Amino acid sequence: MIEERFAKVGVESPRLAKHEDTVWIAHKLVQSWGDTNITVRGELIDAMQCACLVAPEKSGLLIFREMTDNGIEIVVLEAFEKGARIGARLLNHLIVASKEQQKSYLTATTTNDNWPALRFYQKYGFHLHELRKGAVDEARSKLKPKIPIIGYDELPIRDEIELRLVIAGSVENLHEN
Repeated sequence: MIEERFAKVGVESPRLAKHEDTVWIAHKLVQSWGDTNITVRGELIDAMQCACLVAPEKSGLLIFREMTDNGIEIVVLEAFEKGARIGARLLNHLIVASKEQQKSYLTATTTNDNWPALRFYQKYGFHLHELRKGAVDEARSKLKPKIPIIGYDELPIRDEIELRLVIAGSVENLHEN
């Protein structure tokens, strides 16, 4: 499993969440997402049941899960200090671990309004993979009514956009600092 790779990391590297982090992670998810459930592809995912990387000094988190087809899905990626490259470090760590574990791809889903996430993932080599028109509207009506209607720059939140990074090659597109 990919989680085994994180036992090898140093002090300043992101680390796999420990049991003691559970309350903190749940608090951060509720603070940012309204609860610990995240919707993707018409599925309600309990993020607390997924693996989680924690950045040094709890400055960010990356929640992910292994897919049945040898991929890794990023469920949540949050940096609590903007501009400090925390998200980049977390993502880099997951990419390197995924490559070491010979995973096929990483996938991340965001919404049509979330241009910062679209920019971020594309900067690190992800490509647009799938547009799911109306997926957020449907999730809001069937799974999670708390999903906001309006997002970044007053844009309506309607669609899911899946981005994908194929791992088979090198990770030379990373901009780790």
